[in-house]
Amino acid sequence: SAEVREKLLDAYAGKWKEVAERQKTVYSEAKEEDLSRLSNFMVALPFESAASKRCRTCGRHADQRCAKCKVTWYCTRECQIHDWRNHKEICRAVSPAT
Repeated sequence: SAEVREKLLDAYAGKWKEVAERQKTVYSEAKEEDLSRLSNFMVALPFESAASKRCRTCGRHADQRCAKCKVTWYCTRECQIHDWRNHKEICRAVSPAT
């Protein structure tokens, strides 16, 4: 949410180099497949605020999120089904392992 984002920005203000150094060790040891999935997810992220709650498929106001990843918004079940082919890799990348 926007509130969480603001808290993170405040907490790490002036410390981004330190954060990057810590993350470098995490990702330098990551598997190529995991890095590829993360890259695909980051590219697919919308640049608009998460608070806007726009349907990924049609852009209308959305009230429903993907039940698995809880990241992507949809206005109807039909829009979610229509987008599944595109969304499934992102969903797998950001969802906790089960």
